[in-house]
Amino acid sequence: MPTGSDFHHTLVRMDPHRIACARAPLHGELRAPPSKSATHRALFLAALADGDSSIVGPLDSEDTRASIDAVRGFGAEVRERPGAWSVTGFGGSPRGAGRLDLRESGTTMRFAAALAALAREPTRLEGRGRLGSRPMTELYSAIEALGGRVERAPGGAALPATIAGPLSGGRSVRVAGDRSSQFVSALLTVAPRISGGLLVEVATPLVSADYVALTREALERFGIEVEEPAANAWRVRPASFAGREVHIEGDWSSASCLLTAPAIVGGRLTVTGLRGGSLQPDRAIVELLRAAGCRVWERHEEVEVGGDGRVGGFEFDLGGRPDLAPAGAVLMLFAEGPAALRNVAHLRHKESDRFEVLRAALTALGRRVRVDGDDLVADRGARPGDLSGARVQTASDHRIAMAFAVAGLRLAGVELDDRACVAKSYPGFWTDFARLGGQNW
Repeated sequence: MPTGSDFHHTLVRMDPHRIACARAPLHGELRAPPSKSATHRALFLAALADGDSSIVGPLDSEDTRASIDAVRGFGAEVRERPGAWSVTGFGGSPRGAGRLDLRESGTTMRFAAALAALAREPTRLEGRGRLGSRPMTELYSAIEALGGRVERAPGGAALPATIAGPLSGGRSVRVAGDRSSQFVSALLTVAPRISGGLLVEVATPLVSADYVALTREALERFGIEVEEPAANAWRVRPASFAGREVHIEGDWSSASCLLTAPAIVGGRLTVTGLRGGSLQPDRAIVELLRAAGCRVWERHEEVEVGGDGRVGGFEFDLGGRPDLAPAGAVLMLFAEGPAALRNVAHLRHKESDRFEVLRAALTALGRRVRVDGDDLVADRGARPGDLSGARVQTASDHRIAMAFAVAGLRLAGVELDDRACVAKSYPGFWTDFARLGGQNW
C-alpha cells in the first residue's frame, strides 16, 4: 500500500469515507471561514443590547444556529439576510426561554445558562451527543452564589438543567477556571445587565485565557468597559448599551488544519481573511508550523505557508490553545524527528475526549506515541514503512475530522467514520478541501 512518500498518488475511491491523496504539491488560495467564537459572542451581546445590531459576515454553522435559537428563545429577533444577521435585542429584560435545544454547542450552553439566570421565568436547557457530559458545575455554582436557581440533572450531568433568576449583583463571585474559560466569559457577557454589576475572580489557573480576552474585546465593541483590578479578576459595572454593527473576523482555529496541508504535501497555500492582530489563541498555528520547519509569511489579513513535504521534529506548548491539537497531531504523524504536544490534558473536556481520540488516531495510522502526564509524545521520527492508511474514529468531532482529512492528502487509505460532523463549525470545509486536493465530493 502506498504510504507517506507517495504525494502524487491518485486513489480509485470505492469508499465515500476515504480521502484521495493530493495529485501534486499545493498551489492555491482559500478564504478562512468566519470566526465561530466571535459570532457566538456577537449574537449574545446583540441580544442583550437595546435596539438593533448588524452582525456582518457571521459564521452559519450548527453551533451558531444553536445560539440563534437560544437568543430567539429569550426574546431577541434575528433576521437573516445575505452576508449579515440583523438582531433586535431585548435589552436587560430577557424572558424565560421555556425549553432550549442547545444541539452540541458547548459555547451556547455556557452563555445561555448565564443568560437564563437573568430571567424570572425558568428555562430548561437540553442538548445532544456529548454535551451533557461537558463541564458545567462551576458555572452552575456561580449562578447559585449570585441568587439564581439551578435545578440540576441527577448524577452530576451537565444537562438537562432548569435555570431561573434574577441575579443579585454588586458582589464578587469566584469561579474555578481549570476546565473551561467559558464560565468566566459567560458571566462577563451578562454582567452589564446585572443590578450592581459583577466582579468575577478565577480561583484556579485559567485555561484558554485568551478566550476571555476575546470576550472582553467583544464587550468593548458594544461600549462596555471591562476593568481588571487584579490578575485573573474582571469587573463589569451595570450599563445600558445600544446595538452595534459588528464585523466578524476569520477563524484561525478552522484555518489551522488547512494551513498544515503544504507542510505535509508540499507547495504553497495562502489563506485570506485572517487578522494579524487577532486575539484568537489559535493564531499560534504560525508558530507551530515554523517549529515544524515550514516557511510562513504573514501579510495584512492573510497567511501563506510553504513546505516541501518534510516535517521536522518539534516540541510545542498547547496550553491555552486546545483547538490546535488536531492540527499539531497531524504534523506529529509525519514528523521526521521526535515530537511533543505539551499541556494537552484539558482536551479531555472538548467535543470528544480529544486527548484519547488523537492518541488512538495516530496509533491506528502507525505512529507510535505515548501519553506522558499532560503531554502527547513521539519519541522518534516517523520512518519509511511505519505509516499506513486506516479508518480514523473521529468521535463525531469536527476538528478531528478536518485534521485527519488533511492527513489523507498524503497518506493513502485514510478513511473517516464521520464526514458530516464538520458542519458544527465549518460547513464549507469539504468544498474548500476539494479545491486543495482536486477531489470531487
